[in-house]
Amino acid sequence: MNTADLFERMHNGLRHLIKPAAILSILLALYALAGFWIVSAVLKNQLPKIIYQETGRESAVEKLAINPFTLEMAIQGFDLKETDGQTFASFKDLYIDIAGFDSITHFKPIIEKITLIEPFVRFAKDSEGIFNFADLTEADPEAQPIEEDTGIFAFRLRGLAVLEGSVLWDDLQQAEPKKETFGSINLSLSELNSVDSEPAPLQFSFISDSSTTLDWQGSITLKPLQSQGSIKLEKVGLTRIGQLFLQEIGDIKVDDGELNLSVDYTLNTEENGITAAIKPIRFGADNLKLKIAAEPGQSSNIEAKSLKFDANYELTMSNDEITLKTTTPNQLSVDNLSLNIPTEPGQRADISVKSVELGTDFTLTTANGELKVNTDTAKLALETFNLKPSKPSADIPELSAHNMTFDAVYTAESNEQGLKLNIEQSRFDLNKLKMAFKPHTELLEAELSRLTIAADVTIAPDMAVQIEKGKIDLNKLQFGANGQDTELINIPAIAASGIKADTAKQRIHIASLTSKDAKLKAWLNPDGQFNYLALFGDESTEKTDPLPTPDSKPWQFVLDSFTIDGYQIAFTDKTQKTPVPITLSELTVGIEHLTDQINQKSPVRLHTNVNETGSINIEGRLAPTPLSADLELKVDAIALKTFQPYLESHVRLDLIEGDFSAQGQALLAIDEQDELDLKFRGDAHIDRLLTRDQVQRRDFVKWRKLDLGSISIDLAANRFIFEDIRFDRPYIRVLIKKDGTTNFSDIVIATETPETEKTEAEPAKPIHYHVGRIEVRRGLSDFADYSLILPFVTQMNNLDGVLSGISSEPGATAELSLQGKVYNLADVSIAGNYQIDSGDSAIELNFKDMPLPLITPYMAQFAGYKIERGQMSLDLKYTIDQGKLNAQNNLFIDQFTLGERVENPDAISLPLNLAIALLKDSKGQINLDLPITGSLDDPEFSVSSLVMRALGNLIRNIATSPFRAIASMFDAEQDLSAITFEPGSTKITEAEKAKLDALAKALKDRLALRLEIKGAAFEALDWPALRSEALNDQLKSMRAKELRAEGRRIRAEYVTLSEDEEQRLLAQLFIEKFPMLADYTFFGRPRLKNPEQGDFYEIARKTLEAALEPDQQRLNDLAVRRAGAIQNYLIAEGGIPGNRIFLLATELNPVRKEPGISATLSLGTR
Repeated sequence: MNTADLFERMHNGLRHLIKPAAILSILLALYALAGFWIVSAVLKNQLPKIIYQETGRESAVEKLAINPFTLEMAIQGFDLKETDGQTFASFKDLYIDIAGFDSITHFKPIIEKITLIEPFVRFAKDSEGIFNFADLTEADPEAQPIEEDTGIFAFRLRGLAVLEGSVLWDDLQQAEPKKETFGSINLSLSELNSVDSEPAPLQFSFISDSSTTLDWQGSITLKPLQSQGSIKLEKVGLTRIGQLFLQEIGDIKVDDGELNLSVDYTLNTEENGITAAIKPIRFGADNLKLKIAAEPGQSSNIEAKSLKFDANYELTMSNDEITLKTTTPNQLSVDNLSLNIPTEPGQRADISVKSVELGTDFTLTTANGELKVNTDTAKLALETFNLKPSKPSADIPELSAHNMTFDAVYTAESNEQGLKLNIEQSRFDLNKLKMAFKPHTELLEAELSRLTIAADVTIAPDMAVQIEKGKIDLNKLQFGANGQDTELINIPAIAASGIKADTAKQRIHIASLTSKDAKLKAWLNPDGQFNYLALFGDESTEKTDPLPTPDSKPWQFVLDSFTIDGYQIAFTDKTQKTPVPITLSELTVGIEHLTDQINQKSPVRLHTNVNETGSINIEGRLAPTPLSADLELKVDAIALKTFQPYLESHVRLDLIEGDFSAQGQALLAIDEQDELDLKFRGDAHIDRLLTRDQVQRRDFVKWRKLDLGSISIDLAANRFIFEDIRFDRPYIRVLIKKDGTTNFSDIVIATETPETEKTEAEPAKPIHYHVGRIEVRRGLSDFADYSLILPFVTQMNNLDGVLSGISSEPGATAELSLQGKVYNLADVSIAGNYQIDSGDSAIELNFKDMPLPLITPYMAQFAGYKIERGQMSLDLKYTIDQGKLNAQNNLFIDQFTLGERVENPDAISLPLNLAIALLKDSKGQINLDLPITGSLDDPEFSVSSLVMRALGNLIRNIATSPFRAIASMFDAEQDLSAITFEPGSTKITEAEKAKLDALAKALKDRLALRLEIKGAAFEALDWPALRSEALNDQLKSMRAKELRAEGRRIRAEYVTLSEDEEQRLLAQLFIEKFPMLADYTFFGRPRLKNPEQGDFYEIARKTLEAALEPDQQRLNDLAVRRAGAIQNYLIAEGGIPGNRIFLLATELNPVRKEPGISATLSLGTR
C-alpha cells in the first residue's frame, strides 16, 4: 500500500471517529456539568425540602460539592432545627470518598473514607417529660413493613473518622433545668468490611463537662461478628448522673460519689451461638451517698467511702441455652458502709460496717425455661458491724460484731416446678457479737466459731418449701454480758442431722440433735429477774398473738433423737442476802422420738449431780402435746445446808447438817385450764438433820432420821397423803425468856406485807389430806422458863408415841398416844382423839407422883409463894363437843405446904393459906374436882403450870369479869355492866329492867358489894332528838321578852305558846337568821324566796334546828337524869338500899365498846 492510500484510509477512519468522539466529549462535558454544578445545586436546594417533608423541621446546608469523577462528596455547615428554632443536629464538615474504580473491579462498594467533623446533637426533655426527637420516632400508619434481611451486604470501609463531636443533654423538666455536654467525641474505624474476618481497629472517646471520660480501644469484625478491646469510664460524678438521668425515679437521689469502670472483653459469634468473655471487669465508686425514699417522708440514706468490684466472666449462648460463669471469683469490697433506714414511724436504725467483702465463683445456665446456678465459692465477710436504733427500742436491738463471715457452696435449679437448692456446705463465723434490746436488756456479747449448714431445698412456685438431707453443725458458741469476765454460755458443739421440712404439709422432722460438754451460768438478780431476761429481753411488753385463720393448721414436729451430754449448769440465786449456789454437773438428757402429735409419748432420761454430793435421776416417757409425763424419780443425798440462805429471811437458824433423798413416780400434765396437774407417789427421807439457834448458839431441832413413807400427792386435786411418818430420836428445845417471849420469837423473823401488795385473796381450793401414822421414837425435849421469879428448867425424855388418822375425810378422827418422863421422875402420858372436820375431841393427860417443889417457880410467879413440900397426881380429861369444852380436872395433892413468900409485884393476891386450910382433909390430902365448861377456842395445856392454872382460874375469872360471873349465875348472856337508852330519853326499857333485876338479886345475896353508876350522853345521837325542844325553848324566850316589854314578868319555861304565836315567832326568827332565804310580802306575810322549796314553816323549823349548836348543859342534864333513873329503879323496884348505890360524875361522848347509848355500871366493895 502506497503512502497516498494510507493517508486516505486514515482520513476516512478519522472521519468516522470524529462523530463518536464529539458525542463522548459532549457527554463528558454534560456529566461534569451535572456532577460539579447541577447535581450539587439541586441536592443543596432539595435536601432541606426533603428533610422538612419527612420530619417537618427546617434544615440548612451551607455548601455541598460533588466530584463526579473521583466520587467524592463534601457537605459543609449542615444544621437541622427543632420546632422551636433551636439546633437539633449539625456538623461542620462531612466528607465521603467512594473508591469507584476499586468498587467496580471488586464488585462491591468500597468506601475509601468517611470523615465527620464537629458533629452536634441536642437531646432535650421539655417540662412535660417529652423528648425533642419524639416526633421523629412516630411510626407512619401507611408505611409498609420492611422485610427483615438478616444478611450483611458486601462492602468495605477503609476509614471512618468522627472528630470533635459533641452531644448536649438538656433536661427542662426539672425545677432547675440541668445541662451536660459530652464533648471531644472522637471515633476512628479502619478497614471495616463484611467480606473477610480481618479485624477493624476501633477507637472511641469523649469527655463531659463534669470531667467524665470514656476511652474505648479495640477491634470489630462483621463476618463473623466479633469484637475485642477495652473500655475505660473514669471520673463519673454520680451526683451529676443522678441530677441528669435519675430525677424521674423520685425515690432515688445521689448526693455524692465518683465511679470508675474498666472492662476488657471479647465477643465472638458463630453459627451455633455466641461466646463472650469479660476479663476482667473492674469498677469502683468513692464517697458514694444515696438517698432512697420508700414512702413519703420515709427515706433511707446509704453512704460508702469506697466500693470496688473485680470480676471475670464467660458468656455462652447457643440455641436456647445461655451459660454465664466466672473464670475467677468475683470480688466486691465496700469500705465504711453506713445506712440510715426507717423502721417504723418515729424510729430509724443506723447500720455501719467498716468493710464488706463479697466473693463468688459460679456458673449460671438457662435453657428451655430452666435456670441452674452452681457455686464453687460464695463468701461474705463483714468487719466491725454496728446496728443502733435512733432511740431505745424493744424491737430493734443495739448490735455490734467485730467480724462476721459467711461461706457457701450450693447448686440452685429453677423450672416450672419451682426452685431446687442444694446447699453442699454453708459456714457462718461470728466474732465478738454484742447485742441488747434497750432499755429492756443488757448488752450481750457472743462469739461463734463456726456454723455449718447443708441441705437440699426445693421452693415451689407457690413458695412452698421442702428441705431434705438437712444438716447443721455449730461449733464454739459463747455468750457473755458486756463488761463482765463471766462467760455465761459456752457450747462447744451442737449438731443437727437428717433435717426434713415441708411448709406445705407444715411438717418438720429432725433425725438427731446432739450437744455435749457445754457450760452454762445463770442467776437470779436481787430484783428477782432472770439474768438471761436482762440479756435477751423480757415479755413485760405484751404482744397479741395473731388470730388463727380458718385454714390454719398446726405444724407437725418430730425429733427422732435428742441428746445432751456432759453439761454443767452453775446457777446462783442472788435474791437472797447470801447468794445460793446450785451446780448441776455431768448433766445428761436423752429423748427418743419426740413429737408434737397428740398423746405421743417419748422415752426420756435425765441424770445430773447436784452440788457434788447429791444426784437426780429421771427416767420415763414424755408427751409434749398436750404436755404430760410419766417419770420415775430418784433423788439422792441432796445437802440441805446449801439452801441455808433461804431460811435467813424467815428464821435465825443455822442448817448445820441434813440430806434429802426421795424416790417415786411422778405424773405431770397440763389440764384444759392450762394449770399444772402433778401427781407423785413414793418415799422421802431427811437424814441427820441438825439446826442451831443463831441467838443462843445451841441446838434447836434435830433428829437422826425422818422417813416419809407412801407419799401420794395430787396437786390438781389438792390431795396430799402421807401414810407413814417416822421420827427417830427427834429433839426440840423450848425456852421462855425473862421478858416472856420464847426462843421461837427469837428465831422467827417477822415479815409484814406492804399495804400496796395486800390484795383480796381468791377462795382457795379445799385441801384433801391424809396422814396415816406419825411415830416418834426416843424423843427428847429441853424446856426452860426464865420469865419466872425463880427460873424453871426441866427435861422430857424417852418420848415414844403415835399420832394416827389425820385426814380431811368426813368423820376422820386423829388418835394420839404419847408416853414419857419428866426428869426421869414423874411419868407423863397423853392419849386422846380429835375429829378434824367437827373439832370434837377427847384428851386425857396424866401426871403421876409429880414432886410439887419442881413447880415452885410457877407458884412463886403466880401467887408469890414457894412450895415447901408435896406431891401431886393429876388426871385431866378434856372433851370438846360441837365447840363446847367439858373438862374434868381431878387433882390429888398430898402434904401440900407453902414455903416462904417471894417478893413478886406481879403475883396475884389470893387467900391461899385460907383456901389450903379449907381444902385439906384430916390426912393432909386435897382432892379437888375442877370442872370447866364453856366455849374455848384454844385451851392451853402446860406440863409445868397446869396445876396453878387449875387452882387460880376460878378466882381470877371472878376478879377480872365480875358482871360476867354474875350473869353466869342466872344463865344470862347479857352484858350487865351497861344499861342502854333511846336517843334523848331517860326511860328504862323492859329489856334493861330485866338486867337490873338480875343485878339487884346478885347484890342482895352479896352484901359486901356496892354499885357505881356513871351517866352518859352522846352529842351525835342525843342532840338530834333534843333540837326540837331546844328550838321551842328559844321561841319561848323570845315570847318572854315580849311579855316583859309589855310589863308582864314571867319566866320562859312557864310560857305557853299558841299556834299563831309559835308561827309568828318562828317566821321572825327564820327571816332574821336567814334573810337570803325568806322575807315578808307587801302585806306582811312571811314567804320563801324560792316557793318551790315547800311549806314555809316546815322549811323554817328544819333550817333553824339544823343551825342550832349542841347545848352541853342540856346534854349533861340528860346524863344525870339517866343515872338517876337507874338508881331510882334499883331502890324502888330492886329493893337495894341507897347507901349501896353511888352516882359517879357524868361523861359526854365517852369511848364505847359497843354501839348505842348506855350508862356504865361498876362494882366495888364496901
